Amino acid sequence: MVPVGIEAMNFYGGTAYLDVNQLAEHRQLDTTRFKNLLMLEKTVALPYEDPVTYGVNAAKKLVDALTEKERDRIELLITCTESGIDFGKSVSSYIHHYLGLNRNCRMFEIKQACYSGTAGFSMAVNFILSQASPGAKALVIATDISRFWWLRREMY
Repeated sequence: MVPVGIEAMNFYGGTAYLDVNQLAEHRQLDTTRFKNLLMLEKTVALPYEDPVTYGVNAAKKLVDALTEKERDRIELLITCTESGIDFGKSVSSYIHHYLGLNRNCRMFEIKQACYSGTAGFSMAVNFILSQASPGAKALVIATDISRFWWLRREMY
């Protein structure tokens, strides 16, 4: 059997955040809910941040650490998200471009909320195990964004 697993992992959580307790107090919510979630801070997407920038920022450090030969072996890119940025191209098209991946890299997007990350990982494992291209690598990026419209209204 061919060995398969996670070679590297990274996380990007944005550049701006709110203190969850302060936010709950401001909105007169029960702060004990957030203690149960072990949540201290909540990312707030800035106007120039979207699922593409989040995904690229998470993956770029990992991709840049590869040699050119290793980078060219990334033959499958799966983006997993519930967010979109337009009504046409998938997020994977943009991420593929900004990461400078090989033009022979297959790519697609899964749009099924939180489960899409699990499904994408499972598909990547099966791609590697299939040996359709021995020695190939897969890159799975789970990215999402939530825009708080109520927050925007309060700010303006």
